[in-house]
Amino acid sequence: MLKPGGRFSCNEIEQGAGGAPTFPLPWATNEASSFLVSPAVMRAALEASGLSILEQVDVTATRLEKETGRTPVIERDDFPLQVHNLQSCLADRRLVAQFILAEKSA
Repeated sequence: MLKPGGRFSCNEIEQGAGGAPTFPLPWATNEASSFLVSPAVMRAALEASGLSILEQVDVTATRLEKETGRTPVIERDDFPLQVHNLQSCLADRRLVAQFILAEKSA
C-alpha cells in the first residue's frame, strides 16, 4: 500500500508491436504461462489502481547489451535459449522494456 504522494517504480518487459514472442523466455516456457500486456494496457491498469504516471520510458535499447554480468540464482538447462529468445524479441520489437514511475493520487 502506498500513502497519497507515495511513489512506485517498476521495470517491465511488455508486449511490443512486432508480433508474438518466441518461447521459452526467462519467465515463461510457453504462451500459456506468460501474461504480457502492451505499454498502454500497463499504464491503464496502474492508473485504474489510483496511480498517476510520472514517467513511462522505453528502455529497450539498454536491454540489448549482450553481457549483463549478472548470474541467475537458478539457471535451468534452457537458460541460454531463453536469453537468446528474449534478446531476439527485444531487437525486433516483439517485446519492449519499460521503466515506469508512478505516484499515488491524493
